[in-house]
Amino acid sequence: MFRIGFLILVELFPLFSGRMSAEEPQPASPAGQPQAASEASSGSQTQPQASPKAGGDAVSEEKKSEPNPKPTSVPEGMVLVPAGNFLMGSTDEQVRQAGARYGGEYVYAFEKPQRPVHVDAFFIDIHPVTNQQFKEFLDATGYRPLGNRYQRMWFLRHWSDGIYPPGKAEHPVTYVTWSDAKAYAEWRKKRLPTEPEWEKAARGGDGRLWPWGNDFDNEKANVRIWGQEHLADTTPVGSYPAGRSPFGCLDMAGNVFEWTGDLDPEELKKGGEVAILKGGSWKSYDTYARCAFRQFAESAGFGPHIGFRCALSP
Repeated sequence: MFRIGFLILVELFPLFSGRMSAEEPQPASPAGQPQAASEASSGSQTQPQASPKAGGDAVSEEKKSEPNPKPTSVPEGMVLVPAGNFLMGSTDEQVRQAGARYGGEYVYAFEKPQRPVHVDAFFIDIHPVTNQQFKEFLDATGYRPLGNRYQRMWFLRHWSDGIYPPGKAEHPVTYVTWSDAKAYAEWRKKRLPTEPEWEKAARGGDGRLWPWGNDFDNEKANVRIWGQEHLADTTPVGSYPAGRSPFGCLDMAGNVFEWTGDLDPEELKKGGEVAILKGGSWKSYDTYARCAFRQFAESAGFGPHIGFRCALSP
């Protein structure tokens, strides 16, 4: 099963190697069988095996952010997620049902198994970081990516001369890499959430499929609906208040995929740097916006449907 190839199948996602993605995935056939997989136009892929611990508490300590000063109260624009267990991942039946709707079971296999995971208390942003907030970071620091020419060329490619598009101040920032997101978070004296933190903030402790419950409702998230017209763009953060999570977080289903702070341990063993994203996007079908869904991307990747939010340890 291809982790990076899986990303290319699920979303249009340019990578710094210059590879561009193939077509969007199609719904499963009436018999529940996945459609034939498209391959990237260039570059071979490796095929690591799924690991139940991947993206959970198996992330190496050296990859975690350094602790920040302890806040004395809930920081503005954040919510507190208390310590405790929650149900992370998906059951075999949930994976089967998702695969029958879109893409086939192999797309969702990395969600398994469903298991209880303990997470210490943490704060997390109510909504993804916006264009306006990211501009404040650029203005204050003069930050520019230090990567290769693809990274420099595609960094905030929808902006013009350091200005985000008109009317999009409150839209989530996109076309940022994992490193760009980390730089912003560190400037705010925060960090990126781990995958377990993100998933707990999205679904609470009861294992629900979407932040609001177990029944999908397209009035609660900016996602793509097969066979229907959709917005085909980001929306201002907080545009779907009925889709809030049990802890009060918004936009955790749809709008933009979000970088977590976790790197895939299977790729780390091979010297790669592949980050885990959560939440689905405006380009995603509803099954990809489920709380347990896992997306994989090279940490130097970017796209019009990738953003982030920050977390902080008490």
